[in-house]
Amino acid sequence: MARHSMRKGLGQLFQDEKPLGESDPEFIEMFNRFAYGNVAKHGSLDDRQRSVAVLSSLMGCGAVEEYGVMAQVALRVGVDPAELKELIYQAVAVLGMGPVLPFLSVINELLESKSVKLPLQRQLAGKGDDAAVADVQGATAKAHMPTDSAPASGDDANPWLEQLRVWEDEYLNRGCYSSTALELPLRELSTFCLLAALDNVDVELERSMHVNATIGNDEEFLADALLQCAPYMGFPRVRHALACIGRFQR
Repeated sequence: MARHSMRKGLGQLFQDEKPLGESDPEFIEMFNRFAYGNVAKHGSLDDRQRSVAVLSSLMGCGAVEEYGVMAQVALRVGVDPAELKELIYQAVAVLGMGPVLPFLSVINELLESKSVKLPLQRQLAGKGDDAAVADVQGATAKAHMPTDSAPASGDDANPWLEQLRVWEDEYLNRGCYSSTALELPLRELSTFCLLAALDNVDVELERSMHVNATIGNDEEFLADALLQCAPYMGFPRVRHALACIGRFQR
């Protein structure tokens, strides 16, 4: 039911896109059949998971306009405003503020158009949520450890990289992950799909796979997420990330 409603909502949004519908009707029909027929019917992700995967991949691609369209769909299928905000906040750790700022502006405009009062109050973890925060801190730390088969890189002796890790820990584990607005599996799914849309980040992508595996997002789940992103970030990037999953399994 939910997946059907998402396909219906996506189709309606693109049908309402008059300039493309009038100037490129055959292309729109072809893309809709691909993205909202074949792809949307595949895999195990629910609508919220699929929305998080797609939105994250669009940020990685720098696709601001398409992000605005898909954010509307995300709201329709149950991704709430606070979750949309958290996806953007944590994307700064991967992309930096410059590329992320246009996405934040799009979300703010969208929420205000929906009469959502800004700023939203962030839902910070209380004492009872310490275990959840500790889980991701432990998973992240584990992901940064070299495997037994990997040669020593000398990174541990690099003081500049160590300083960067300190800042990364402060921003992510003590900042983003201190909010309970977005559940941990969705956070890590977002990071993985965001990285998959970028070039030359295989080391970070493997670390993300380690973290996802630690919290229960297995290889099949991540592969399903990547396949859902194919219409938005293209076949070559998805193929490359799927190959990384294959190497991770071995």
